[in-house]
Amino acid sequence: MPRKSHAAFRVFSDIKRRTVPHMESTQDKVVGMYKSFAAGNQEGILSRLPDDFVAHVYGKDAGMPWGGDFHGKDAFVQGFLAPLAQHTKTNSLQVTHLAETTGRIFTELKWDARFHGTPLVIEHVVHMWEIRGNEVAVFHHYSYADKDLASLLQALSNPVPA
Repeated sequence: MPRKSHAAFRVFSDIKRRTVPHMESTQDKVVGMYKSFAAGNQEGILSRLPDDFVAHVYGKDAGMPWGGDFHGKDAFVQGFLAPLAQHTKTNSLQVTHLAETTGRIFTELKWDARFHGTPLVIEHVVHMWEIRGNEVAVFHHYSYADKDLASLLQALSNPVPA
């Protein structure tokens, strides 16, 4: 016959397992933000970011309407997410590589989107996410491959009616 202390421990462990919320890992947060982005779910992105989130997005000097440095969620929405949504429609977004080092997550993406009605697949979008504690604190959008950037800028300058 099992000792009562073991039975009580099993019951406590089962209750604890059911009632302790699962803490989303930083990799889960990053992948979840990409899934939310692909689905057009802005709230799904913002819910995973701290209020003092910072984003450094490549492209302002190249003429991209969503490039720049954004401090805080509101600035990120107004300067990056809103202009990106205005100019693009995501068909699919695939994380092709993901690597985590101390305090950083690196991702490479393949992005299939439409820019003003022009189909465009960008195969080498590179991002870095800085992690503080269990928070995704800073986003760095590095660049597109040269051929992808040229195609993107061409699509933005010669929109096809939808």
